Amino acid sequence: MAEEKIINVLWIDDKHEELKATIGRAKQAGVMLHPFKSKNGGLTELKSNLGFYDGVLLDARCYENEDDTDGTEDTQHSIDARQEIQLLDKKFEIFVLTGQSEEHIDGSYKKMFKNVYEKGNNEHFKELMQRLIEAAQNLPDTQIKHKYASVFRLANKGLISAKNNERLIDLANYLESEKDIDEKELTPIRKIIENLFSYLKDISLVPAELVDGQGSISKTSKFLASIEVNYIYHEELIPAIISENIHRLLNLTQDGAHGDGTLRLEVDNYLASRENKYLFKSAVYLLFDILSWFGDNIQNHQDKDFNNAKWEKKEGHGQEIEGKIIKVERDFGTFVSNSEKIRCSIPPPIMREFRLIVGQSLTIVTKPDPKNEVNTHIDRIVRL
Repeated sequence: MAEEKIINVLWIDDKHEELKATIGRAKQAGVMLHPFKSKNGGLTELKSNLGFYDGVLLDARCYENEDDTDGTEDTQHSIDARQEIQLLDKKFEIFVLTGQSEEHIDGSYKKMFKNVYEKGNNEHFKELMQRLIEAAQNLPDTQIKHKYASVFRLANKGLISAKNNERLIDLANYLESEKDIDEKELTPIRKIIENLFSYLKDISLVPAELVDGQGSISKTSKFLASIEVNYIYHEELIPAIISENIHRLLNLTQDGAHGDGTLRLEVDNYLASRENKYLFKSAVYLLFDILSWFGDNIQNHQDKDFNNAKWEKKEGHGQEIEGKIIKVERDFGTFVSNSEKIRCSIPPPIMREFRLIVGQSLTIVTKPDPKNEVNTHIDRIVRL
């Protein structure tokens, strides 16, 4: 089974830490088991990220809470879990994988749970995996995730939040149906991009100070396009078409998601006035293309040291910078810092005042050009 068609199954089993081979075998079959020890631990996760999960697998006897100890496991906890799961909006077919012998599972339990499989039984395990996959494929959410498989790949791998599955499913449903546009759906698009940026921070493709700082979305978008002025870029971070797509998408979502104050594009008003959904759908498709590209290529961006070597921060304005005069032309001096990151021109009046010559060492403080912040100007000489 292709990796992007993976089935994510919530698994409640108090002994799951001893069953790593089971997790490995399931993965080979295309089923990712996400284990919890207890009913409450597993159901809290399931309810929080309902869109992420395609199936549920229980142990016949399990803990009630994650910090319970041996001897407290009980079949009643799996029965209670079943009852709670049946009340959810998403209708799962529930499966049981148990190591309990026949005499420990009474007839009433078997009547409640039709799909009970025995641990250690190879044929049972094969049938269980096949049944889990078949049951998942009957779920509308899973059908959406498989149709747009490359879009969901980052979330399936746990690289972006599982919560984004629900956001992406909702957005995909706008493409699949004729339901009316909710302008508030621009906010989930922005949140997904924010989460993607957080992941890029984790792998050092973008600096933490941008992602975690004020104006993070705009600054990070500029950084990925290699135009954030406080950084030096040694090579392209992502293809220009992808950074351009991110920029265009954020122009729409930032304007539409902040519906107060003076808005340049008035996206909300425009969407509300249109009978068609072309603009909104174009934003969704743009997001899907961005996520699909990262899903296809993220395996090539896992080396943090390699990513970090693609960029570096410029020495900041207002800090003392040591360097020297490397040349003088037409009475203008050229200063280069010892790190060779900073280069600026020193005007003739300062050259004459301090009697500066080629090769002279000095310490300066810089300031940005008020007309073009890309350029660096000398603010003052601190010492010679």
